[in-house]
Amino acid sequence: MSIDDLNTQIANAVNAALDARENKKKTTLVSRKAAAMRLHVVPSTLWRWARMGFLKPVRIAGRLWYPEDAIEKIERGEINV
Repeated sequence: MSIDDLNTQIANAVNAALDARENKKKTTLVSRKAAAMRLHVVPSTLWRWARMGFLKPVRIAGRLWYPEDAIEKIERGEINV
């Protein structure tokens, strides 16, 4: 293996790692009120679903936020609540 081949392989590996990092999906969080409105339920139902394991809220500064992808899965019927 020549130096040029090694440099090419390193460059390809670095580019692949950078592409993977850029393509990583960032999680969008939805407020408790917005999640309840989207799902047509009251906030206490979200609490019950979280207790049952259907949703995993994130607590930030004392407030609950729900991952948008989980809300979308419930809307599409992929999670039966």
